[in-house]
Amino acid sequence: MEHVLTTLAEGNPKARMLLLHDSKEPMDSPWMDQLANTINQMGVDVLRWELCYMHLRRTQPKRRWSEPSLYPKMGELDVFMDQLTAIATDLPLILAGKGAGARLVTAYAAKYSPDSLAALVSFGYPIPAEKHNPRHQLELIKHLQQLPCPHLVLQGNVTRTTHTERLMPWLAVGTTEWVWTDGFAQSISALNQYFDAWLNPRGWMMRQA
Repeated sequence: MEHVLTTLAEGNPKARMLLLHDSKEPMDSPWMDQLANTINQMGVDVLRWELCYMHLRRTQPKRRWSEPSLYPKMGELDVFMDQLTAIATDLPLILAGKGAGARLVTAYAAKYSPDSLAALVSFGYPIPAEKHNPRHQLELIKHLQQLPCPHLVLQGNVTRTTHTERLMPWLAVGTTEWVWTDGFAQSISALNQYFDAWLNPRGWMMRQA
C-alpha cells in the first residue's frame, strides 16, 4: 500500500485506526505525529494515509497541486480500503480524519458501510469551511444521517460561534455525538472514554439507551 505511515501500539492492539490528514497538512505533520503516538498509547494501531494530491505536493513542490473535490477522493479511498481489508481483517476498524479528512471518511462510511467499521472520529467539523453558503453546507452534511456506526466529533471551544450553533441541530443527528473540548489533552481524554464502548457493541447499545 502506497503513501502509508504506520505506528503500532505496544502489546496486543484492541483496534486499528485509519487516520486522514486535513487539506493543508500532510500525514506526518507535528499534530498528526502527536495524535498518532497518543492513540498508540491507548492500545490502538494507527495507519496514516496520504491522498495523492498531498503526496504530489510533498514530492513535486515546484508545481501547484490543487485539492480535488470530494468524489474523486472518495474513489481513491475506496481503492485503498479494498487493499486494507484484503490484508487486515483481524481488528475492529476506526476511520478518523481531521477537517477535510473527516468530511471524506464520513462520506465514505455513509456510502459504503464497511463491515469491519466500528466507529468514526472527526477531529474538527466534518463540514465545509464557514465562508461557504449555509444552505450549501446543510446539503453537504446530509450523509451524517446515514452513518452506519457511532460517530464522535471532537471540536475545540475556541471555534464555537453563532454560525456553528445554528448548524448544531443539523449536525447532531443519527449516530453523531459532539464533544466540545479545550485543547488537545481534553480531546484525547474524551476519545479514550469512547473506545471501550465502541469496541463492545453491547456497551454502545447501553450508552445509547
